Amino acid sequence: MKGFSQQELSFQTDIGRSFLSELETGRKLPTLLTIYRLSKVLDVSLTELMAEVEKALALKT
Repeated sequence: MKGFSQQELSFQTDIGRSFLSELETGRKLPTLLTIYRLSKVLDVSLTELMAEVEKALALKT
């Protein structure tokens, strides 16, 4: 997965930096389009991205 600053990721995905921050902290939930845009820019498949989400959620329980 590529490393980006919030500003760079915001520019590459056309998603607001403040919204990205809220996604990162769990205050907002992404739409499917947002998830798709992030996966394309981060060069990770949707399957890999969802696997990471599942791992993160498993750690919280």
